[in-house]
Amino acid sequence: MLKRMTLLARRSDLTFDAFSSHWLGTHGEIVTRMPMVHGYVQNPIGRRLLEKLNPQDPFSFDGIVELWFADAQAQKTAFASAAAKELPVDELNFIRGITIFPVEESRQDAGGYPLKVMVAARFGGGDAEAHITALTRMFASLPGVRVAAVNRLGEVGWRDHLWHEPEPPQLLIELACENTVTLDRLADQAALSALHASLTASGGALECYRVDPRTII
Repeated sequence: MLKRMTLLARRSDLTFDAFSSHWLGTHGEIVTRMPMVHGYVQNPIGRRLLEKLNPQDPFSFDGIVELWFADAQAQKTAFASAAAKELPVDELNFIRGITIFPVEESRQDAGGYPLKVMVAARFGGGDAEAHITALTRMFASLPGVRVAAVNRLGEVGWRDHLWHEPEPPQLLIELACENTVTLDRLADQAALSALHASLTASGGALECYRVDPRTII
């Protein structure tokens, strides 16, 4: 199974609700007409969870797209379709920026926990795999948290006529959380604070986002 993830930054003249509504309605309908799409999930960003650690958001996106294809030929067929050619045109109606990644996904059983969090990380230096291992183990050890997927992001793609993240994340970890109390306590975890300090000291970044997933396909 192939996976592709895309970060969307809304147009500055649109409210978040207007952005989210267009994405769900008009844009989502275009994607449903693309052949060979195995799965399609929209993840509007609800709120940042590490505001205590990050005075400003280290990234600039308002939603995360997840797309799955059976194989490379299926993906090629989907993006060669007439419907796919409508996507860049419609993007101008609701986004100012798009950052696209091929993904190496390691999916795990989330155990039915209802709340979804996306952890975005960029590694300024050091051993990226060591950072990934440390982050994954740390989140897996927290009470009320389960690691649902680890997404290693590949080479960055973008549209020439739109903005894209200048320093994009290299990793997106999907978490499933038990309740809102668990979310509120994330920034207070000593291990997370230490990992955040380690990443930012070397020019990296770490943020956690509550998302409200919408499964379209």
